Amino acid sequence: MWKLNANIALLRRERFSCSLNLEKPDDGLADFEVDGFPVAARLLRVAAPMRPQVADCYLRGNDVVVTYHQTDHIRPQVVWRAEPLNASEGLQLSVTLALQTSQLLSDPQSQVISEMPATECLAINFDAGDATELGTPQTLAVGQTTAVLFRPENQTWSMVQAVHPMDYLSSELRCRNTTELSHALFQDNLEKGVILKGRVGLWLLPRADDAEVAAACIRAFVAAPLPLTT
Repeated sequence: MWKLNANIALLRRERFSCSLNLEKPDDGLADFEVDGFPVAARLLRVAAPMRPQVADCYLRGNDVVVTYHQTDHIRPQVVWRAEPLNASEGLQLSVTLALQTSQLLSDPQSQVISEMPATECLAINFDAGDATELGTPQTLAVGQTTAVLFRPENQTWSMVQAVHPMDYLSSELRCRNTTELSHALFQDNLEKGVILKGRVGLWLLPRADDAEVAAACIRAFVAAPLPLTT
């Protein structure tokens, strides 16, 4: 599904398309289109202690694997993954951030952020599988086993995003001119010889039965093994 042209990765999958500038990980998946129409969204933005200078990048199956030059003694690697959803026109996306350090201790604090036009929001508890209307809160804390389902107005698709519960630190939903969902990762100091990994999943779904489909997708994501990093 990916095509790599220098440091630009292009994703095309049936209804959805976007681009990823590997030298701007904080921009995330941009130039987002659904059914050929642009959507003002930036998805799975990675804000981490990194110098956005690519040391190595390649495609591996459904993954774009990017290693960045070391900065502040931290070596980051990011894996963006795209997979079709079985029996639907949907798309599953995820980002895995891996950090290691050459110092005895380093500060690894990072965030993964998605933003899109203001929209209807629901909280999905993917343990229980139920959905709760959130309205348009200004700022809301999102719990460890809670995903946020977005339903853009006048659209036939929905989006849901969740951090893997093993990697949960804190999450916030902010609704102002745009809707922004951010996940904080890696509170503790990063020790030499340790690789920290954090995972965030995002799903683009047909609107019909989106909450039920989303809960099932997230449970599968939680049970899946970590993507390989080096």
